[in-house]
Amino acid sequence: MNTASWTGKSDGHGGGGNFGIERRSEVDGTARLILRGELDVATQGALREALLAEQRSGTAVVVVLDQLDYLDSAGIGELVEGCERAKQGGRRFAVTPGIGNVRRVLWISGVLGQLCGATEPPAEREAPQGAIRRTDPATAG
Repeated sequence: MNTASWTGKSDGHGGGGNFGIERRSEVDGTARLILRGELDVATQGALREALLAEQRSGTAVVVVLDQLDYLDSAGIGELVEGCERAKQGGRRFAVTPGIGNVRRVLWISGVLGQLCGATEPPAEREAPQGAIRRTDPATAG
């Protein structure tokens, strides 16, 4: 596997510190971009550069969010734009749903299904305390 990385500094909103991207090439040529740390307004440019580099090379992309600690709307915007560019270019683009707060933020913002193909909200045990839980009106009593 070929690896490369881009890094950026965070402005500290999520408390995780730095942001980094590790690139791995899969056997079929797919680029796996593993994001770590905080993806926010201060670091979104690094993701944009990485996604544009993959677009120029014409590779399929899988963005892995499982090691991301923090995600804000600027980061979500970069993921959505990358997805749209890939669709327009006829390239495969996928995003793993992440875990914990990252997955919740994607769900709350309404893009979890669009980016990750997930149709279910985060598990009940992952829902923040006091969150409104969706129920089936047929079973609500």
